[in-house]
Amino acid sequence: MQNIKHHYECLGCHKPFNTYKLHPYGWICLECRPTVRLIVKCSVCGCDVPIQWETYRMKDPTIPWRCRSCNDKYRNAVYEAKPEEEKKAFVESQRNRSKAYWSNLDDATREADSQRRKDLWKKRKEDGSGQFILDAMKEGRAKWWNSLSDEEKEEQILYMESGKTKWWNSLSPEEKAKHMKHPHWGFSRWFRDLSEEDRKSFLDTLHAGHRQFWENMTTQTYIALSGNIRNGLKDYLDSVSPLNSREVKPTSIEVEFMDLLKQNGIDYTFQYRSNQVHPDFVTLFPRNPVTGVEFVNPYHNWDFILNVNGRNILIDVDGTMHFKESFKRIHPFTNKTYSVLEYTKFNDSKRPYQTDGIDAYVVECPDDYVHEKCIVSNVKTGEKTTLKSFIATLWYELKSRK
Repeated sequence: MQNIKHHYECLGCHKPFNTYKLHPYGWICLECRPTVRLIVKCSVCGCDVPIQWETYRMKDPTIPWRCRSCNDKYRNAVYEAKPEEEKKAFVESQRNRSKAYWSNLDDATREADSQRRKDLWKKRKEDGSGQFILDAMKEGRAKWWNSLSDEEKEEQILYMESGKTKWWNSLSPEEKAKHMKHPHWGFSRWFRDLSEEDRKSFLDTLHAGHRQFWENMTTQTYIALSGNIRNGLKDYLDSVSPLNSREVKPTSIEVEFMDLLKQNGIDYTFQYRSNQVHPDFVTLFPRNPVTGVEFVNPYHNWDFILNVNGRNILIDVDGTMHFKESFKRIHPFTNKTYSVLEYTKFNDSKRPYQTDGIDAYVVECPDDYVHEKCIVSNVKTGEKTTLKSFIATLWYELKSRK
C-alpha cells in the first residue's frame, strides 16, 4: 500500500508541515508545543477538551477521550465496582506510589512542583473554577469518610496524626513560627469580616461539633490528638510569651519573695515553663471538669527556679486568688459558668505532674503578704514547713558548699 503524505499547518504559528502520519486533531510544531493545546471531543458529553501534545502522542488510541468530569465519573465507577479487598489494595498502591515519587525528588524539583501547584490554584481562583473543584473534593471526601467503619476511621485518624507529628518535628523553629502565624492571621481576617449573626452561627456550630467529636473519641485517638495539640501549644507559647522577658511583670508578692532571696544570697531566675509531659498526665486529666473543655494544658509556668549549689528548685508563690473566691466567668467555648477559685485549684492540682522531675514547693500567701510564718508545701510529698525554716535550710545548704 502506497504511503500518503499529509499536509498540516501548526495550530499555533501556522508553520507548514508534511508527514506520512495521520494527525486527526491537527499538528503543533516543537516551538509551540509548550503553550499551544490540541482540542479533542469528549466521547461522553461531547465538550471540547484541551490537551498537551505529549498527552496526545503517548495516549493509547484504543482508550476514548474523556473530559475531566466524565473521566472522574468513569474512574469512580470502576473503583466502586471493585471488591473491598481490591479497593484497599488500590488505595495502598496509590499511597505507596505517591510516597515513592516525592521521596525521590531533589529539592529543586520539589520546589518547582510546589510553585507549579500554587500558580495553578491562583489561576483557578481567578477564573472561578477553584471553588467548583474544592466543593467536589469536599463532597468526595465526605462520602469516603462516611463509608468507613468506626475501626477504619480510628485507623485513619491515628495514621494522619502520626504523619503530622513526623512533619512538624522535622521543621526548624523558624519554619514552625511561620506555619503557626499564617493560619491565625487568615482566620482572624476572615472572622473579623463576618456579621454578628454569622459569627454566632459559626461558633455555635463549631462548639457543638467540637464537643461531639471529643466526647465520641476513644482513649487511643484522644492521646494521639492531644499529643499533637500539646506540642503545638508549647511551640505557640514559646513564640508569643518568651520566658525571662521584660514583658512578664512580677506581682507584688513575687517582688517581696525576690527581695527575700536576694537578702539571703540565693540565686534565682524569674519564671520557668515546664517542658515535659508526665506519662500519666492524659489519663489523670482527660478533661477540665471546671470549664468543660476537653483538652487540658500539660505545661505550667512556675514563678521561680532557684539554683542552690547546682540543685534546681521550683517555686510558686500563691496569693489570695488561690484561697478565696473572687468572681465567676463564662467560658467562650463551652458557655459554662465557672468559679475562678475552682479553676485555680484545678490548675494547682496538676502541679505535681508538671515539675520536669525537679523538686518543687509552693509558698502560701493567702493575704498577699510574704512573711516568715507563711506555709511552704512540698508539691510532691505534701510536707509543710514555715517560710523562715525553708529559707534557713536553703541558706545553710548554700553556705555548706566546699
